Amino acid sequence: MMKLRQLFLIVLAVGAAVFGMMTAVNAAGKTTDLTAGDYTVGTDIKPGRYIVTPTNGTSGNFTSSTGDINVVLGDPNADMGTDMYVSSYTLDLNKKVNISLSGVTAHFEAVTKRKAIKSGDLHAGVYKVGKDIKPGKYKITAVQGSGNLVSTKKGFINEMMGTDSQDGMYVQSYNTKLRKGQVIMTTLELIKLERR
Repeated sequence: MMKLRQLFLIVLAVGAAVFGMMTAVNAAGKTTDLTAGDYTVGTDIKPGRYIVTPTNGTSGNFTSSTGDINVVLGDPNADMGTDMYVSSYTLDLNKKVNISLSGVTAHFEAVTKRKAIKSGDLHAGVYKVGKDIKPGKYKITAVQGSGNLVSTKKGFINEMMGTDSQDGMYVQSYNTKLRKGQVIMTTLELIKLERR
């Protein structure tokens, strides 16, 4: 029972963080590599949209002072008895936010173009309906890993998803209507969106 309570609290914390996390980032970031440490967006790394990946076989925590970022970067195929690692995390970094890399060196690849998909796969990250995903009705399916699927604005999703639902903690798919402006955050390695 305690494990379920802890997971529920984690889901609530992630959901609360997503509600305050997205503000417009118009400028393109600048591709860079960062070692383990603490950094301030706007001082140490340019604000913008990035795909963050671990480098040199490292794995560890990628977090922010605001609580908006809290993932474990690493090889999701490593046999560590867990499926919490993500090979990449896509997000907008806003000015003055403090980020931290613990135990991991990461490559921050600047995203210069965004194209809204209406079906396809998305890796762990934060996506905006209208910019990254076309509005519409979708079936969202866990393809790899387990974690949270959370949304804000004009609709609400707060699901624990995974590829194995036998233990009753995760659902394998979720049907929803995604509206323009809605923000979707996933900590699963890979999800699939199918337009209904």
